[in-house]
Amino acid sequence: MKSTNAYAAKRALIDRLATLAGTGQPLDGWQVAYRYPAMPDWKCVYGGGVTFQQTEGAAERGVLRYEVATVGIYFRLVDPDDDARTSDTIVEDAADAFAADLAANPSLGLKLMFLSIERGMGDYFPSDRETTTPLGLQIQVESYL
Repeated sequence: MKSTNAYAAKRALIDRLATLAGTGQPLDGWQVAYRYPAMPDWKCVYGGGVTFQQTEGAAERGVLRYEVATVGIYFRLVDPDDDARTSDTIVEDAADAFAADLAANPSLGLKLMFLSIERGMGDYFPSDRETTTPLGLQIQVESYL
């Protein structure tokens, strides 16, 4: 019996981001990492935590379970020009490209399907030299176990 598909969903989302970060792709120039990297580039997207909920997917208990996993995906930009408006636009454009790709191609393989962006949060952190702008998305993926 499998406990969850949440980590499989996280791996699939990171793999999709890596594809989108290829040369000539919408996220070209973005560093993609499974977790927050020790040495992040100025444009970085990485995976965060997971949560999941399961319900019985069939009348017979334990035979089939429906799961909705929520995976944190974080876009992070460090803007040396210290311009929060520009930084917001850059992370928004990157997240929009990812969301558009998921909507157009919801299958993540292994019977995992993009369901929705459940919620998100953006902010900025100015310093005397730069602005750091994170944008977090909580992405829901459905599957059966």
